[in-house]
Amino acid sequence: PMEAPPSVVLLALKNRGVVSLDWAFLFPSDQQIDLELWAQQAEFDATELHQMRVQDNCVFSISPKAGSLSPGQEQVVELKYSHVFIGTDRL
Repeated sequence: PMEAPPSVVLLALKNRGVVSLDWAFLFPSDQQIDLELWAQQAEFDATELHQMRVQDNCVFSISPKAGSLSPGQEQVVELKYSHVFIGTDRL
């Protein structure tokens, strides 16, 4: 429901391999590349506008967003969703 306390999911990551690894959660804006002016769109489509609204209002948060794990090491990641809008939110 709107304005309810945030929903929280804890995700446990464990490196069961034999080499160190780096991990990261990337939001769509984290993956943007700089386009030449001629390649940029003048208007955003509905999906882009929705993603911008979700990110601008911090509907989803992840902590930590990135890290490194040595063999056998574990890390707990907190995924949080804030109920600030009616409807379904996707990234």
